[in-house]
Amino acid sequence: MATRRLGAELLVLAIALGGCGRSAPSAESGAVPAVPVRVVTARARTVDRTVDVVGALVANQEAKLAAEVDGQVKEVLVDLGDRVKAGQVLVRIDTDLPAASLREAEVRFRNGVGDAERAERLRREGVTSEQETDRLRTTRDAARAARDVLALRVERATVRSPLAGAVTSRSVDVGDYARVGTPLVTIVDDRVLRLRGEVAERFVPEIQIGQEVHGEVDAFPGLTVRGRVARLNAALDPKNRSLTLEAEIDNSDGRLRPGFFVRGTVLTQRGITTVSVPASVVQSFAGVSHVYVLSDNVARSREIQLGSRFEDDVEIVSGVVAGESVIASGLTRIHDGSPVAVEAPAARNS
Repeated sequence: MATRRLGAELLVLAIALGGCGRSAPSAESGAVPAVPVRVVTARARTVDRTVDVVGALVANQEAKLAAEVDGQVKEVLVDLGDRVKAGQVLVRIDTDLPAASLREAEVRFRNGVGDAERAERLRREGVTSEQETDRLRTTRDAARAARDVLALRVERATVRSPLAGAVTSRSVDVGDYARVGTPLVTIVDDRVLRLRGEVAERFVPEIQIGQEVHGEVDAFPGLTVRGRVARLNAALDPKNRSLTLEAEIDNSDGRLRPGFFVRGTVLTQRGITTVSVPASVVQSFAGVSHVYVLSDNVARSREIQLGSRFEDDVEIVSGVVAGESVIASGLTRIHDGSPVAVEAPAARNS
């Protein structure tokens, strides 16, 4: 019995001595290996802040001319696309009958003037009563009014352009019978056009009258139209939660036309200093964006707020400051707290 106990003790001692002969696992042998990465430096840059606006060009002024008297159209002196001057004759409506009536009314008025003057003399001499004199004065004034109405009809039978511009529609031909209100010609002033566009509600506080507007039209690729914000609507459109603005665009060369679609930007701030990184270093999930920032050879996840896009770079509004090192490679193999080994900073164009 003692012999067996002694043997067991010797066996335990041998096992213990054997274990002491092997080296114990070190802390380093279980450490996570560092992931090789490249880094870029978040840099400061000076930019202009803009707000997108989408809209169309409309005429600065538009005159839809209609007949003001009844009559047959005698002349149509302009056609679609013609340029006209302010005061230029566009349409003439026949005036033979009102002109004849006007001549007759003129005679009655002259007779009325003579009768009233004679009655006034006779009244002063005591020959004619005040009542008779008043009656003749009333007759004279009525004749004057009738003459003036006919003169106005004759005058308005000649339709003139109220502004300089171009003809965008002609609705009558010679021989048509026009009644009061019949559409005749539409004239637009296109020397200055209005860019009428919409901006999203969240950008409304940044928009002010006088700000520069740049835009492009599909009809002339590469052409930039320029103007300034001239008017802001007093209320938002409740359907799309946007604000309508108007910018005045010079069109003295006549190339632009009302109706052109415009994609533009409003310059809201000039020379703003901001921070940017390559767009490829940004990771986004469920609407949240973040980057990995290098801190003592450890990757640290940093939530960021994105701003504008600059070609291959993206603006970081908050979360990273200029000069910080941002990890640019190995992004799928690291997480917050991963040890990393920096290979070499990626060169960036300034």
